[in-house]
Amino acid sequence: MNAEVEVVVTGVGAVTCHGVGAGELWRAMTAAGTRLPDRSADPLALMDLPLINLVPDLDLPGLDLRSERATRFASLAAAEALADAGLDAGALDAVRSAVVLGSCMGEPGVNERGRGGQRWEPPFRLASALADELGLFGTALDVANACAAGGYALGVAMDLVRAGEADVVIAGGSDACSRVALGCCNRLGAVDPERCRPFESDRAGTVFAGVRAWWSWSRRRTPGPAERSTPVTDGC
Repeated sequence: MNAEVEVVVTGVGAVTCHGVGAGELWRAMTAAGTRLPDRSADPLALMDLPLINLVPDLDLPGLDLRSERATRFASLAAAEALADAGLDAGALDAVRSAVVLGSCMGEPGVNERGRGGQRWEPPFRLASALADELGLFGTALDVANACAAGGYALGVAMDLVRAGEADVVIAGGSDACSRVALGCCNRLGAVDPERCRPFESDRAGTVFAGVRAWWSWSRRRTPGPAERSTPVTDGC
């Protein structure tokens, strides 16, 4: 591991409750408005506060609608990040590429649909699904560490580049609505009945949200005239 290797962010992508695209998220953040949470449409979400900021319907052309929602969100955000970085399939084939994905619940729909099937399906398969879509054969790693999973994924991505294990890492996080996770927070009394308001003195808990954010990371090189790169560091 060479901690002196400078790792840079070369592209970003996002799919959030504000819409598709990092630009939509940035506009919502700078507007500093209030978004009230949605109510889960799951008929089996039998809890007092089934509140979550849902991602808008994404039945868009070009998406594999057979994929589960978290996988589709990850696909969209990763595609935006790669386009932002100017990387296509040929460019990824020419270097050692990896995928690191953080997720709290993985792909919960496969096991939570209805009352669950007769067979349990492994939920943490998002990284391998994305790597398969992109035609990558390098490292494909899911990181599960609750709400910090996406942050840990970025740290792992940085370590892969610094250790010389990868030249480019597509890293980020993706989660879809989970009845189990939402029910657990209801049982803990940890859901705010109004909205997400972490900096208000009368806040009463948290509100879940569907957020998919992706970055393309690489080792710093001599930038070309059109390249935009942002240096990053680990730590809090």
